[in-house]
Amino acid sequence: MSNTLRTIKKVSLVSALVNFLLAAFKVIIGHIGFSQALIADGIHSLSDLLTDGLVMLTAKMGQEHPDHDHPYGHRRIETIGTIVIAILIIVIAVGLAADSLSKIHHQSHTLPSLWVLVVAAFSVVANEGLFRYLMYHSKRIRSSLLESNAWHNRSDVYVSLIVLVGAAMQYAGLHYIDLIASFLVAAMIFKMGASMIMRCVRELIDTAADPETQAIITDIIENTPGVLGIHHLRTRLHSGDILLDAHLQVKNTLTVSEGHLIGDRVMHALYHAIDHVVDITIHIDAEDDDHISPETIMNLPTREQIIDHLKAHQNKLTHLARLIDFYLHYEDGSCRIELIFPSSLRIKNTIDLLKEYDDVLSQIPSLEETTLLIQYP
Repeated sequence: MSNTLRTIKKVSLVSALVNFLLAAFKVIIGHIGFSQALIADGIHSLSDLLTDGLVMLTAKMGQEHPDHDHPYGHRRIETIGTIVIAILIIVIAVGLAADSLSKIHHQSHTLPSLWVLVVAAFSVVANEGLFRYLMYHSKRIRSSLLESNAWHNRSDVYVSLIVLVGAAMQYAGLHYIDLIASFLVAAMIFKMGASMIMRCVRELIDTAADPETQAIITDIIENTPGVLGIHHLRTRLHSGDILLDAHLQVKNTLTVSEGHLIGDRVMHALYHAIDHVVDITIHIDAEDDDHISPETIMNLPTREQIIDHLKAHQNKLTHLARLIDFYLHYEDGSCRIELIFPSSLRIKNTIDLLKEYDDVLSQIPSLEETTLLIQYP
């Protein structure tokens, strides 16, 4: 079991225990103390147990390891769970508003017991404490699911506060003053749920990380030795984490392995500096090729085409059998080739040899320069 799942399970169990005790006290005291509002609040707290169970179930499913069908893992299940909890919060808001209208219609003025005030006040304190407890752990493990449950408990604070204010106002003879507060709180809770849904929807449609984080990522990449530039930086949110990919420009004379090492250093720096970056894809570029058309790129010669061309003209080329290898450098829509011969060949006239190969290779479109290199042991 991962540390994240262990934390969510522990915190959710604490939340479930508190909600169960609150539900029991509210229903019992509401029945004894003649408070339908407190009984309704108790039933609402009992329904919070379902939310706690949903959090644990969703978190467990979201922590499943990546598989063939879900190569990025299952964390977005947590996002879906967050949306479900947000919908429950909106339902609570609508229910509060409807309950206020019902009280006006039925004109209920039953004076509640003083115990109703005590339990309602205790519920406000307990739910606020639970909110802060859940919020602390949600920030620590970056769990939007746990954060949504924290805000769900904050909505419970408002519900209990309405019960408390309403009961107190009835003792003061103001039977309907709490209805105004009830509508205001319902609107606040509704806005809270809607904001959570919007945040999750932004994640589901692959919204980028915030500009500040992107600026930090760009700064880290540009200050890594060997990186000449960066383009096509893309980030997307993934249940509190960030996935990113970027194209890095390096010198076009570097070997593949050296370019790969620079990319590895960039990844290491990003993982070390931003702990919620969990997946990085780096593409190494020899140039910023945004201005080069796809047609130009597709017309550049490949290694296989050059080999075939050399073989087709082998009768015109001296020492072709002794050619060790060749390097291809692509830049600005053209290609440059470096031919490598062994020093043991003891070439007497390199200028004439270079001219032989240059005459043959210049027939290849987009191949602009031929260079001869001697490899020493």
